[in-house]
Amino acid sequence: MTAVCTLVVLLAACGSDADRDPTPSPSTATTSSPIATAQATPTSDRTEAGESPEGDLKFKVTGMCTSNGGTLRAIGSNFTPYQQYTTQVWYPNGDPYPSDLISNPGNVSANGTTPWWTWPCDLGANDVGDPPGKYEVLITEYVEGASARTVRTTFTIREP
Repeated sequence: MTAVCTLVVLLAACGSDADRDPTPSPSTATTSSPIATAQATPTSDRTEAGESPEGDLKFKVTGMCTSNGGTLRAIGSNFTPYQQYTTQVWYPNGDPYPSDLISNPGNVSANGTTPWWTWPCDLGANDVGDPPGKYEVLITEYVEGASARTVRTTFTIREP
């Protein structure tokens, strides 16, 4: 039996495979709060056995955020341990977010999560906060010798 650990910010919960909910999770997850919303739709085209965990990448943006401040965080799972991923973001108007303002590549933890992904909403381009609206996000995991796996999500920055 394999031990399963979940790390969220600074809290950890561990258990065995028997502790997991056997109900399959839906392919689209939605969360919302009065300030920030996120929706993730995982996709995967990796088929090589043993290259990565089975199933789709999971990535959910959480937190509260306005153009004046706040930091969004992500709960990502089912990534290949110790590998890297990239983040691409598009503004609400569809323009690509400046890549030099995104911390790439991100590093996957030993348990296949993305605990270090953050989005500080007040540090946008030209030293002003990001404009309000719904942002598109594409996370791509790269593993040498295997095809890339991706997950798409959105987050919303609210008016101050």
